[in-house]
Parts: sequence; C-alpha cells; structure tokens
Amino acid sequence: MLLVHSGLLLGELETCPILWLLTMDDKLLIGSMQSSCSPMIVFFSLLGIACKLRVPEAHILLEIVRILYGKIGHIVWIVLCLINNIIAVANMLLGASATITAL
Repeated sequence: MLLVHSGLLLGELETCPILWLLTMDDKLLIGSMQSSCSPMIVFFSLLGIACKLRVPEAHILLEIVRILYGKIGHIVWIVLCLINNIIAVANMLLGASATITAL
C-alpha cells in the first residue's frame, strides 16, 4: 500500500516537469522526458521499500509518522502536508496556465 502512495506522490511531482518539458521541447531542443523524472521514480521506490521494512504494520505515511514520532510529530506532519498541498496546487495551476499561454 505504501508503494501505491509513493507512486501517487510521484505522479504529483512529475506533473510540472512533464508540462514544462512538453512546452519547451521544441524551443530548447531538450532530449527526453525520462531523464528528468527517472531519479524521482528510483528515489520514491527505494523510500517506499525502506519505510515498509522499518514499519511493516503501517499502511500510509501518516501512520508511519505517528508510530515513529508520536502524536506531536503526527500533528506537525499533518500541518506540513496541508501547506505542501497548497503550494503544489498553486504550482500545478501556474504550470497549466503557462502551458495554455504557450499554445
């Protein structure tokens, strides 16, 4: 289950570089999309495996943080996740608007 969640996070992280590469490919003669996204795929796969080995009873990242760091760490993580999601949504909207403008 954790690998699924790391895959979902990876999908969010790949959105903006893919949009940027698709719009700038012709202008800057960038070779391929895989070169920018491959390190993220490898990193999140290794992260998911390491987390599952350390805390096998946890299913999602919030459970891992609660088990490893307690209630205060859990609350801090929730706040940081909410802030991160707000920034990610703003980043995706900005990337989409730049793509539409470039068309």
